[in-house]
Amino acid sequence: MPSVIRRHPTASAIYAVFALHSLLFQAYIRLEQCSGFAGCSASLAKDVVWSVIWPVYWLAYWGYF
Repeated sequence: MPSVIRRHPTASAIYAVFALHSLLFQAYIRLEQCSGFAGCSASLAKDVVWSVIWPVYWLAYWGYF
């Protein structure tokens, strides 16, 4: 990942946009389905993890790794 960012300075900006979009979308879906504080907090914690992992998956899928 660091070599991609060094070669393409806008890659980090694109990654941030994908991560933010993923975070908002996952939060929207998870908030509709959660019940109780413990369930919601665990679900939203997974949301943050997915928002970081999902753009990496797409970068690998598109051949940047």
